[in-house]
Amino acid sequence: MERKFLTKTARTKKHAIRYFNEPFRLVPLANLADIADKFTRNEVLSSNEVRQMIGFPPVNKPEADELRNKNLNKPGDGSTPVSTEPGESEQTNENQMFEFRVVFTQDTGEKDAVLKAKTIEEVYGLIEEIGFTRDQVTSVTQV
Repeated sequence: MERKFLTKTARTKKHAIRYFNEPFRLVPLANLADIADKFTRNEVLSSNEVRQMIGFPPVNKPEADELRNKNLNKPGDGSTPVSTEPGESEQTNENQMFEFRVVFTQDTGEKDAVLKAKTIEEVYGLIEEIGFTRDQVTSVTQV
């Protein structure tokens, strides 16, 4: 591949092109969870597509193949997200994100991770989305 894309001068200067088959294997767990959340929340990729990219098997749930924001509504419940007009007063800030420290069990071999989410349940959702179970988590605390 080097000869096809690089000139003779580039080859003599030891230039090279690197290609990574699985680029998400190089991403730390905390960043990977954040990336997975952003891709699924913004309806760029479905949960199963994210799982495939990081090397996990697909989930056999119909909602795992849907492009939808899991934080807004559940599939088939008929609800629509409520938006407030700019002049209305709203006491809770729905977009406020918090940092949570996730401590994994020793058998996973994972280091502690800090994830950004709105609720602890959302943190557990992110953890399950990337392939861990609740049993593999020792604690989740707000930082």
